[in-house]
Amino acid sequence: MNILVIGSSGYIGSHLIDRLKDTSHSISASSRNIQVIESRDWQDVNLVFCDLFDESSIENALHNIDIVFYFVHSMAAGGDFDALDRQAAENFKSAANKSNLQQIIYLGGLQPLSDPSKHLSSRKETGDILRQSNVAVTELRAGVVVGAGSAGFEMIRDLVYHLRFMITPKWVRSMTQPIALHDLLEYLVQIIGKNDAYNQIYDVAGTSTIRYQDMLKEFANVVGRPLIIFPVPLISPRLSSYWLDLVTAVPKQIAKPLVNGLRNDLVGDDAAIKKIIKIPLMNYKESIQSALDDEKNKLLSSRWTEGAIFFRQYNPENSFFSKEYTVKVNTDIDAKKLWNVVASIGGENGWYYLNVLWKIRGLLDRLVGGIGLRRGRRHPTQLRVGDTLDFFRVGKIETKTDTKSLILLAEMKVPGAAILEFKLNKIGDLNEFITTARYHPSGTIGLLYWYTLLPVHSILFKGMAKRILKNA
Repeated sequence: MNILVIGSSGYIGSHLIDRLKDTSHSISASSRNIQVIESRDWQDVNLVFCDLFDESSIENALHNIDIVFYFVHSMAAGGDFDALDRQAAENFKSAANKSNLQQIIYLGGLQPLSDPSKHLSSRKETGDILRQSNVAVTELRAGVVVGAGSAGFEMIRDLVYHLRFMITPKWVRSMTQPIALHDLLEYLVQIIGKNDAYNQIYDVAGTSTIRYQDMLKEFANVVGRPLIIFPVPLISPRLSSYWLDLVTAVPKQIAKPLVNGLRNDLVGDDAAIKKIIKIPLMNYKESIQSALDDEKNKLLSSRWTEGAIFFRQYNPENSFFSKEYTVKVNTDIDAKKLWNVVASIGGENGWYYLNVLWKIRGLLDRLVGGIGLRRGRRHPTQLRVGDTLDFFRVGKIETKTDTKSLILLAEMKVPGAAILEFKLNKIGDLNEFITTARYHPSGTIGLLYWYTLLPVHSILFKGMAKRILKNA
């Protein structure tokens, strides 16, 4: 069958593409930012442009497609994500009615018995809209997905590694049914073209029904980290989201709707799906170990992605998501001149702004057994992947016509993993120059390190960006 994955750049979508490559189906992956999926290096996968806010592009993407996986949600867009999800689903429904689709497979969320959160209501609403189309819809509803990169799993990982003692809100007593990423993907693959599943909704889950506080404790046991939890009834989900933003690296626009969804028990009934698909399911502990093993055995990433284990120095204790500080400047300076200045950074050329601070940082690194700034750079103006650059190493270089980027991996002594990225985007007649410091903290010390240096980073990287533009 010809299968299209909409939302292929997302967490479930990208993993499903890898799983589908082991089947005999013809696979297409879509995105409204085609460059994102082009860089995934998916062999034998047809890459398609599809913007769910442009109905004609949806119709083009659905040409000759039999099965669609719909993995679209807009939580990261902020407070209006539900309106965006609603419009996207309506547009897709209209395009689907003009297609020859046989089945839409949608992944929603387990629903509480009452008072669903905005996030869970939106997931349900999307499924309801898709079912208004003329195409058979199969909806799977899942709770917390246990796999490296799943936001729910990464909140648990960060909390366990960053804190030894937690005063937690009452929602940690809510019950849920986590499911291993591997098991969810298997359900998704086996539901393809299954006539009995057309126009049906199925809850999917692992074998454990567990409280969130016990999920934290079980993860702590698996990784060997002592953890003490004291639940209190006074912390609201809103306050919890601010607290999570402080002590974890999960982006707050994702953490907030997730936390709001944890205020109720999310326990489903997977008896129906088990009647038509029989697979061995993992319990929660097995799911954790599977996620950590997958991460440990992951191949070297060919590109920078949020959480790639390579860019976290192969250390699963470093947060999957990163804390970051970004400076953006629009300029009409010639892109080639600007990029030549960027590519010449470091070594004898210095770091363009407050070089004395860079030298002090290099000296401190030497004092704790690090490499400091002594390595310099191989060539004064040329860089290639793998080059050393003072206490950085070149992780990636991209020099396309409209986009250029340089990613430097920090090799100084830090409690975590640090990345410095320079990016240049062509936007109309202007160039957008972006400097981003990303940091994957490791433990409490890693968080303190980030917050202590944040005021310095604010001054340093703003000044560096201005000086690069001036030199160009």
